[in-house]
Amino acid sequence: MCADLNGDGFKDLVLGDISFPDLTALYNSGGNLNDSHIASQDSTFPVYDFPVEAALFPCGFYEDLNNDNVRDFIASPNAAACSLNNTSIWYYENVRQDDSARFAFRTNSLLQR
Repeated sequence: MCADLNGDGFKDLVLGDISFPDLTALYNSGGNLNDSHIASQDSTFPVYDFPVEAALFPCGFYEDLNNDNVRDFIASPNAAACSLNNTSIWYYENVRQDDSARFAFRTNSLLQR
């Protein structure tokens, strides 16, 4: 998932790994359009709230889920037959704006209850 997470005008990256249950945020501190510089990371994204801990290989999505015109964060396993049937869609509401996101954990069972 690519999004400007810290409001500096540069796209940051949230990625999962096939062997791990969590997500890592890589913060881009700038450069030109063809260059980037990863200056810091959050290896348990989002570290400031309840970090994602999916069954395996989570993937992040940046979508407006609650129709407030601000994109929210959703995470879910990204491999066949590796999720739990009742806690596999993690929903975080964006309590700021698209260009300076701050996600607040709401549920790990979105659309599953």
